[in-house]
Amino acid sequence: MAKKKSKISLNTIIRFGLAIFVIGLVWSAISWVNFRGYIDVSHYSYKGYVQISRSEYMGLIDDITKQTPSEINLVEIQERIETHPYVRATRVSHRFPSTIEIEIVERVPLAVLNGDPMVFLDEECYVMPEVGNLADLNVPILSNYNPNPDLYPTGDKANSVKVQESIELLKKIQRDYGSLYQNISEMSLNTNDEFIIVLIDQPTKIRLGRNNIWTKLLVLREFELAIQGKRTLTDYAYLDMRYDNQVIAKERL
Repeated sequence: MAKKKSKISLNTIIRFGLAIFVIGLVWSAISWVNFRGYIDVSHYSYKGYVQISRSEYMGLIDDITKQTPSEINLVEIQERIETHPYVRATRVSHRFPSTIEIEIVERVPLAVLNGDPMVFLDEECYVMPEVGNLADLNVPILSNYNPNPDLYPTGDKANSVKVQESIELLKKIQRDYGSLYQNISEMSLNTNDEFIIVLIDQPTKIRLGRNNIWTKLLVLREFELAIQGKRTLTDYAYLDMRYDNQVIAKERL
């Protein structure tokens, strides 16, 4: 009995041809990358107000991007970029065959420490140097704090206890009493280490004392609500909050 000859279907031929094509494409891509000998950082994005220039970040990893793909270490790229004092977090991924994608979340200044040079601080109290494009940034100024530069290591947390307390307070004000944060021109300490806030408008000085600061600010918020429609905080020359559950207000002359 004669054996039947097996037939190869058209679909099988097409699948086989596509497989050969894909393999050839992959081989060609790898050969091209190896021929060029370096990686492209062609997708680069970041979130944040400051937006440090791409060239500054690229300078941190320039030697790595000239390596062959097999030598590239994504963790090393991430770690290098995160050494920049304005970087809060980084995600690095490899898109085949020769593209590195870098996503950067920059730190956002919450306050600036008055001094020479000025020191910008984020909500985690990390120290960020002035980079030339922050002069018009509307954040509170911290005045009369210890100016010793050793307390403010660039890219690390400030070591001044009073600055740490002030940043924690400003973070809470920004989150829970946003209208006040937007109107703060300056936060300072007097000779008795009492907190004083100066508002942008007029200006109005608010004396908070040394203890239970947030409780006193909640009283201030209630006071502001009580006078709403009749007066504003800036109608007063100063507001003394040093005494529990009291607001001593002096009107402008």
